[in-house]
Amino acid sequence: MNQKLHIALVILFGLLIGTSGQVTAGKRPVFKDAACDALDLRYRSTVARIDPRELNFLLFDAVAKGCIDLTVKILDNGAVVTARDRFGNTPLLVAARMGHNSIIDLMIERGANVHQLNLAGSSALLRAVTNGRRKAAKRLLELEVDVNLANKKGMTPLIAASYTGKKRVVKMLLDNGADVSAVDSSGKGSLVYAAGKGYVSIARLLLSTNKIDVNKKYGNNLTALMWAAGHGNDVPEREGIEIVNLLLDEGAELDHIDNRGRTALSIAASRGHEALTMLLLEKGAGNIADKQGLTAADLASNARIKELLQSHEWPRG
Repeated sequence: MNQKLHIALVILFGLLIGTSGQVTAGKRPVFKDAACDALDLRYRSTVARIDPRELNFLLFDAVAKGCIDLTVKILDNGAVVTARDRFGNTPLLVAARMGHNSIIDLMIERGANVHQLNLAGSSALLRAVTNGRRKAAKRLLELEVDVNLANKKGMTPLIAASYTGKKRVVKMLLDNGADVSAVDSSGKGSLVYAAGKGYVSIARLLLSTNKIDVNKKYGNNLTALMWAAGHGNDVPEREGIEIVNLLLDEGAELDHIDNRGRTALSIAASRGHEALTMLLLEKGAGNIADKQGLTAADLASNARIKELLQSHEWPRG
């Protein structure tokens, strides 16, 4: 690299850092302009040396940054749409992950395989959905990709959208024939992920298809209600209560037991969810011991929940 080109690159990268977050009068950010300009300098240096390998590296960088004009130039000068990075991603898969629809279309025009998978078995649609790129997912669905194609871990686009809480993407996938009953390699499905994350509106959408059994048994004989009862501490209390109420209203079995002999009540108590424990008691949950003889009171994670359960008047019988 000659001294002038080196100096120019330093200046451009300085601009890239200094203008981060700024925008031009139009829609395109200054950050993106600077990034594309820096890549263009690399391209001009590379194309002069006719280095096909470096051209392909540049292609991936240009696609990731959304530099459409530069992407065209790189392709015109010998880079290939079938190139792969170390994860097996093609430029199309990268464009899908970043949500660059114009580059998705360009890659298709240049002969890219829209059905290509990376080393993890992930499709362009799954990459778009996992990263919340709804418009890219919509474009790929228009290209008639397989809406139910799972990666090597059994993750389908619908499961991914349910897990990440993307309601509009979930609806779009359902409208395009996504299978609500699919489960991943851990035995969990879309409803389980929505329930465990407290995504009430997504759970309601999934249940509204009438194609999913609210009492379906997933891994370790757990139901969606049990996953909701054992949600993580990142789920707000109100959402946790609302999702449990929704599942119960849809006919979820209150006292179903899992492989350990535990119920939704004992799971909620063990996770420290006091409000949920109270709700399940109000709904009539039973005082059922697990396979080790432990009740919800025995499993309670704090003194208040233990006292609540010990003082509860259980139905006789």
